[in-house]
Amino acid sequence: MNIEFRQKPITLKTALMAVVIGIALGTVFVLFGGFNVLEVYSTLARGAFGSNFAWSSTVRWMTPMLICGIASGIAFRGGMFNMGTEGQLYMGAMASAICGFSLQGLPAVVHIPLCILSGMAAGALYAMIPAILRVYWNTSEIVVTLMLNYIAIYLTDFLVSEYFLTTGSFGDSLTTDQVYPSAMFPDFGDTPITFALLLGLLLVALFWLFFGRSRRGFEIHVAGLNPEFARYSGISVSKVRLQVMLLSGAVAGLAGATEILGISYRFLSNFSPDYGTNGMLVALLGNSTAPGILLASLFMGALKAGSLTLERSAGVSRALAVIIQALVICFISTKVLDLKLRKKKSAGGDGNRMQQEKPEPKAAETEIIAEQATNGEESAV
Repeated sequence: MNIEFRQKPITLKTALMAVVIGIALGTVFVLFGGFNVLEVYSTLARGAFGSNFAWSSTVRWMTPMLICGIASGIAFRGGMFNMGTEGQLYMGAMASAICGFSLQGLPAVVHIPLCILSGMAAGALYAMIPAILRVYWNTSEIVVTLMLNYIAIYLTDFLVSEYFLTTGSFGDSLTTDQVYPSAMFPDFGDTPITFALLLGLLLVALFWLFFGRSRRGFEIHVAGLNPEFARYSGISVSKVRLQVMLLSGAVAGLAGATEILGISYRFLSNFSPDYGTNGMLVALLGNSTAPGILLASLFMGALKAGSLTLERSAGVSRALAVIIQALVICFISTKVLDLKLRKKKSAGGDGNRMQQEKPEPKAAETEIIAEQATNGEESAV
């Protein structure tokens, strides 16, 4: 028996309240540690937005989370809970690194796209494993993608150790040779921002156009929202699931390639501080919409940059940022706030009514999708 994943839509007010409550509950841990609350949060904000360097640091951490958020959002829109973006990122990073240090004498205009495409191909192929298992054997993609993350991390370590280890590396320092200069992204001045930011913003625009303005994007959304309704409408749900996982894996592989070509210039063991997992949280917080993913990645990037400054300046562990992230996602996932907001809104109309009449779930769901189908077809034409 498998689980049908459907991402529940959330309102902007719900997301903002979840962020505020997450930060407020994080204050409890700050007080428990004996720190000054105002000093902690002012340092956190200053580390994220207090200077040009702080802004560049925020954007640097935001960029891979943005790309991974797009990867997760694509899968979520198609009804697939892809928890394997981390593993797909590692496979993409490995492939792009091999392409970067193996091919010599190519011009940058050829070498860079070749490395990017190799990373995307590796991520897409790795994502097809759980997709095929789900479509043809009804295996849970949640379990498979989660396990494939560990396989990818240790498989790349094995490949580096046995075949691609650079001279002088030993112990836990598993690194490959540096990619050739022709495979490196151009610099954005004296900042950690790379060409990957432009790729991430381009992906946001394409995501918005595809899911908001194209007929195929709308069909994918319907298949993810209600597979049964989609089948009756003539949409191949199995084909949709294969396609979204292929696209999701390709974008995750792109995220890995950008880290190699723009930041480290070589494959490093455990180079990712859970970019894939953070990208999944970005997609959930951003409701798998283009503007939402962009804003959520900025928020997560700010937390990351601010927490590093907080640890250096105030001696507060960067784990505080992780706690805030977890609290925010808990509220978003359960939608407790959304239920309370709706109850308060409905209670204002009739204070004496103790219980609201509800239509049958199946009928209500069908009405919503039919209405979306009508609007979607008008905008897609």
